[in-house]
Amino acid sequence: VPALRERREDVLPLVELLARRFAADERLPVPAFTEDALALLWRQPWEGNVRELENLVFKLVLFAREVGAGPGRSLDAEAVVELARRNGVELLRKLPARHPARRDLLAALRATRTRGGRSNKTRASHLLGWDTDTLTARLEEAGLGDADLDSELPWTGGVEAPRSGAGASPGPTPE
Repeated sequence: VPALRERREDVLPLVELLARRFAADERLPVPAFTEDALALLWRQPWEGNVRELENLVFKLVLFAREVGAGPGRSLDAEAVVELARRNGVELLRKLPARHPARRDLLAALRATRTRGGRSNKTRASHLLGWDTDTLTARLEEAGLGDADLDSELPWTGGVEAPRSGAGASPGPTPE
């Protein structure tokens, strides 16, 4: 199985799955995450692979109780950064915009697929930590026009990616 950093589209479903599992194990409510917090988790390199993600999500479940996150109050990006910093982990605020990895561009577009099969470039740029113009420019530099994206990102169905909050699920990821 490729490293988690090479399959970023798996990060958001894993965060949801792990948060639910750890919350059930600890008999705590499942924390909700803002879209900014999810984007922050998505863009990390996860050098320690899934185990590193598991450790942080477990701590976030416990931290959510500490800061009173729950129904109506989501963990935001600053809370995630603070908890990571307490545990000696510095998180990337954005992916480098110069010479990005093609797989990161494609992963952001896959993660934001809508029910209609199109990628949401505004949300994809948010995941990357960029503005939409930067994403558009990087796609052009990588030779990924709309026609090219159709062949690079074949649509197999599924559901729309999460907007934010508890119970948000990116659903199946196209192959």
